Amino acid sequence: MVTRQSQRGLLRRRGACDKAVNPPQEFTLRTMLLAVFGILLMACEPMGPLAGHALSGTTTPPPADWTSLGDVETVQLQTRPADPYSINIWGAAVGADYYIASGRGANTSWVGHIAADPDVVLRIGDALYDLRAVRVIDAEERARAGSAYAAKYDLQAQDADPDAAWLFRLDRRQATP
Repeated sequence: MVTRQSQRGLLRRRGACDKAVNPPQEFTLRTMLLAVFGILLMACEPMGPLAGHALSGTTTPPPADWTSLGDVETVQLQTRPADPYSINIWGAAVGADYYIASGRGANTSWVGHIAADPDVVLRIGDALYDLRAVRVIDAEERARAGSAYAAKYDLQAQDADPDAAWLFRLDRRQATP
């Protein structure tokens, strides 16, 4: 014998099945948006704190003086030429030299990549510069670059641990014969 209560339960279960087979439109739209967002994240460019792959742009000879490009707050750095890995990073220009730094020292992926292969690509705007990262150990040069960072990014002495930071100067690559 079928009671009203069992009929209601059966209808509720059927409704649940219908929703599983025919999900609501907002569910499929949400899933589609998440899929599109995921594909964009896997695209080539770094996005916010997430690393990317090969950078796009126009290969450009490095300038003799980086000062004219020194106001750009965030630049992109590509390491590991065989399997490109790119990040957004701060940089500071001091005349003919351009510097990048890791506040966590060797505890970042890109620093390990540079240790294995110092050839990097720096992107500022649409321009790509083929450079070589050289770790700076000289105290005077570190102080000069540190002052440029502090002035550009309004950093205070307590904001940085100069002993933990690894500083790199991005030199022009030597032409191979």
